[in-house]
Amino acid sequence: MAVLKKGNWKAPFFGKSTDYSTGRDSLGLQTTSQASYSTLLPGLTNLTNRIRYYGFYCWLLEIYAKEIGDTNPKVQNKFIRRGEYQIALLMQLHEKDTTQIPGSLFAADEISKKEADSEFSLIFGADIEKGKSTYWKYSSGAFGQYYSGALQTIGLIIHREDSPVFVCTQHEDDSIVTGTVLAQAFDKNISDSSKQLFLSNIENGVLKKSDSEKLYTELSITSIIKDSDEWELYTKLLFSNDQPLFQNADNQTFFRKDSMLTVLSYINQNETADSWDYFTCELYEQKGKDFLDEESKSSFGWYYYQLNEYWHFGVETIFWSILETLRIEHFQVELSTFLKEFDRKFLDSLIKFNFVENESQKLNEIIESIEDVDIWELSEQIRESIKATDIAKCLFLGFKMLLSIYKQNQNEFDKLKSFAAFHGMVRDGDCINGLRDFSFRLDESISDVLEKFVLKNVINRHLEVAYRKMGSGTKNTLKFSYEDNFLKHVETMSPVWTTPRIYAMYNFFEDLGYVTKENKISQIGKQLIGA
Repeated sequence: MAVLKKGNWKAPFFGKSTDYSTGRDSLGLQTTSQASYSTLLPGLTNLTNRIRYYGFYCWLLEIYAKEIGDTNPKVQNKFIRRGEYQIALLMQLHEKDTTQIPGSLFAADEISKKEADSEFSLIFGADIEKGKSTYWKYSSGAFGQYYSGALQTIGLIIHREDSPVFVCTQHEDDSIVTGTVLAQAFDKNISDSSKQLFLSNIENGVLKKSDSEKLYTELSITSIIKDSDEWELYTKLLFSNDQPLFQNADNQTFFRKDSMLTVLSYINQNETADSWDYFTCELYEQKGKDFLDEESKSSFGWYYYQLNEYWHFGVETIFWSILETLRIEHFQVELSTFLKEFDRKFLDSLIKFNFVENESQKLNEIIESIEDVDIWELSEQIRESIKATDIAKCLFLGFKMLLSIYKQNQNEFDKLKSFAAFHGMVRDGDCINGLRDFSFRLDESISDVLEKFVLKNVINRHLEVAYRKMGSGTKNTLKFSYEDNFLKHVETMSPVWTTPRIYAMYNFFEDLGYVTKENKISQIGKQLIGA
């Protein structure tokens, strides 16, 4: 409904356009992939790439609780933001090539501007004031926006019962890695003089350049003393129960541990870690059997993840073809007219590339005639065809991908569906429900299959997803407008893969010394996998 605000009527009105917003998942098919990697690698995210931040934040929170103790979240946020920014300055001053350091761009800019200065203002760089630019927009810094969720998931921090401030966890069971225990281990690697200096800098709001080298030596986010209590606790934490504070045997899962061991085994087998895409691709090819030819829960989960990746990539390829057809051939077109023309174009492309014989050929005959193909190679061909704006070839390759993964995995559908449902990975638009739809159409002609697929799985699904996002307060994400039964191109989106946290995990491996700078598995890594 329209809203009167400050004397002005605000949208939405019926028929009134709203601002369009770029969205990656225009068909809502990637949510299952995201739910899958969240289950398989709990306690880290694509944006929590440095394991020592886990110890650093616990250390900061423990100090805050003991020495400040204010239950006002604004006070805690200010303390954390100054600590974060101080770390960003230290890393930029002495290790500027290191990535994934929150605030590093702002810190680098300040350092370049004040090259001759002897000190840097933490107040200027970290404290929030209206209209002022700082190292981080989010009020509680990268801690609140990125790390706090991961730290809660892995059992290191919680909210205080009587206020929204964070505190470190404690537990009577010494076998559990808690935030308090990790904070104490982190503290052991920081001298008293450096600790007091770091904290006084937070309090006074200034970092002197002359003090930075000493602080950096002990507080570098990438420098973890091997075999120290801190290092041992990171390893113990990562390889423990996925939810360490819940010790009920019936609820224990070790997806994170199994995933890490599987990836380390992959690196050991291939003697490199250059391409993570092939890790999940190989588990897909092996239908969930790991690199020791055994089926673990995590390897089967990554198989399901990659199948869903192929599913949404294939459908998004056809969506790209629809959008490009609208852009190139139509300023505005009536829906039924467009569908009739596009379905014909789709069918002609399949005939052109000898994928189908004629419009009457049954779907089951086409599936039976498909020779086994490398699905990853198909996706690379799709990328090249998109670069060339070859719509006909994209339609052929996209549909070939979908029918190929159907044929390759149809005997696994029940097992995959049960596994994913049991572990909470299934979301609307998941691959199994999408692929099983072909099972109900095996006796239909290819022309009927294409007609129903385009309307149901692409046109209607995009409208449904976009309207749902608008209803929840998100901006308009429609890639074509649909008014009075007419379509009009807005924006073309190419198919993309999701990012499954494996890159963050690899950064953990490097920082903890499980792999070398040359992307080889280290002796420590080999010990972990028993090699």
